[in-house]
Amino acid sequence: MSIAVLNQVYDETRRLTIAGSNLAVGDFRLKKLVEPLRKSSNKAPVFTKVADSIEQLVDGDEKNSPQALLDLSSLLLAILYTQGATGVKGATKAIESLEVGISTTQVSSRVLKPLLEALSTTGSGRLETVQEAFDRGAFNDLRLINPAINALNDVYPELADFVAEKVLPKYGPAILPEIKDRIDIKGRAGNVRRLKLLYQLDPETARPIVEAAFDSGSKEMKIAALCCLGDSKKDLPHLLDQIKAKAKDVRRVVLDRLSLFKGKEVDNVFEQAICSGDVDLVVKPIRETRNTRILAIAQQQTKTCFDDLLKAKEKKKRESLVNRLDVLISCFYGRNEKSTSDMLLGLFNGREKLTAIIGGDTLLESLCSVMVSTGDKKLLLVVADIHSTLDDEATNAFLSSVVAVLVTRTPKQAFDELRGYYDGTKGSRRSKKGQREIVASLLGSDSRDHTYGYFLECHGGDVNKEMLSKAKWDPRWIDLAIETEDVEVVCRLANAKHKTAGDFLVSWVQSRGHKLDGWESTHALEKLIEMKHKQAPELLLATIIAASKKKNNHYGISYWLFPLISKLPKSATKKVESALEGLSESYIDQITPHLVTLKQKTR
Repeated sequence: MSIAVLNQVYDETRRLTIAGSNLAVGDFRLKKLVEPLRKSSNKAPVFTKVADSIEQLVDGDEKNSPQALLDLSSLLLAILYTQGATGVKGATKAIESLEVGISTTQVSSRVLKPLLEALSTTGSGRLETVQEAFDRGAFNDLRLINPAINALNDVYPELADFVAEKVLPKYGPAILPEIKDRIDIKGRAGNVRRLKLLYQLDPETARPIVEAAFDSGSKEMKIAALCCLGDSKKDLPHLLDQIKAKAKDVRRVVLDRLSLFKGKEVDNVFEQAICSGDVDLVVKPIRETRNTRILAIAQQQTKTCFDDLLKAKEKKKRESLVNRLDVLISCFYGRNEKSTSDMLLGLFNGREKLTAIIGGDTLLESLCSVMVSTGDKKLLLVVADIHSTLDDEATNAFLSSVVAVLVTRTPKQAFDELRGYYDGTKGSRRSKKGQREIVASLLGSDSRDHTYGYFLECHGGDVNKEMLSKAKWDPRWIDLAIETEDVEVVCRLANAKHKTAGDFLVSWVQSRGHKLDGWESTHALEKLIEMKHKQAPELLLATIIAASKKKNNHYGISYWLFPLISKLPKSATKKVESALEGLSESYIDQITPHLVTLKQKTR
């Protein structure tokens, strides 16, 4: 039976269902299909029923049209359903599929909606939203894969880079087709990220696209392609051809990838770079190299530059040598072989001559930072001894020296040696405040941001944090922090055993009238919850209620306070529900996920 006419009737009834059944009365499109249906009734009597139903609809009145249209639609669907077919001709084969590299979950709409907006719109605060969602595991929801891939083109580079480096690699090879099909070798920005991501997930699949981008891609894509070369010996000629490129960014990438190869030809390239103005391009390769010849060349050049600087008379030449020596010293960051330690110690022993030169203080700061980064105990001990001899402006050298003290001394020795900087009894009038902040920034280890965190980022933040994470602290630091009302340090050092610290934090929160003052209030409340202080639930709820009555506190309450509800003990559930009844519906909606988490706790 031919069903072409039936399909036409179905299309018209669907149109009338959308437009309204009252328009079906007298409809000329349906009328003209009656005759073809009656002609087909000789082969299939059911066509007569369809024709009769159409006439009943188009020749009837508007009052009965809804039922008539429904009857016609039902009859058509029943007939078309019986005429449907399943399956396809030919041999069957398995559909190629790739496993997602994560255990999948489904997040609530309250979490999903702002995250989708952050990934697909513009405006400030989006990166923070995405980072927080990533930390909470929200990207395990597969509905976010395509929005995350689209975010590679985001106008805010930091957000796009975060998605490319942190979010998308978690999904594994499953996203390869989506990434591969969207790469334009003539493109920029998002295409650069897609090419690098494709190479990271599947170098073999990426290889033809990398070669095409290198040969005929845009400038940005050529640089991205260079970043992907180096896995094959065939790449060496391509990289060597680009070593004399005019663009410094290209030479930087080439040198970085050449560090993957060995051989005299490669060694000569690095020797030329170290001895020339391109020395700043080889900092990363030298830090990571295992090639003793390249390392020896860098060490010798550093010694030579140091000697030349001490002999230089002309101002311009000294400035040039200071800059060069600063770069050369940074090449040894994190290296701990004996030859490097001996060289650094030799430079350090000449620090008096070095600091007498304009720019020498900066070199001493870099030198101290690199010496601490090596982890060599001999170097740490000599750096630890200089904190009291440094000039007021030697902020980073002072930081390195304090780190060395905390790592090499016993907790008691470290406290006795450094407490004067913290309580203000040591240091000059100009340097007291800065030195106190540096010491405070290094006391304790905490994943949360704090006031003095920027000092750690000046030189070797990650290395310093790793070293200090193993340090032990004299309990007198907490007493001193309480005495000076340093809430941040108390929060970082205190634990459940410190009753005095808990009482101080309770008193501090109460004395401020439960005001929400950003990180300080939040950290104090979070620490009390962590310490399982009996007053923690009441203080948190009182702060939430007080903050909700103030204007312009919406972000602070949502971002800082509400997540703390889920960290309370389960026994606080009833108190939370009772205290939050008076809040607005928008706040209640935001609290609900945290309250659900609290209820699901076992204790």
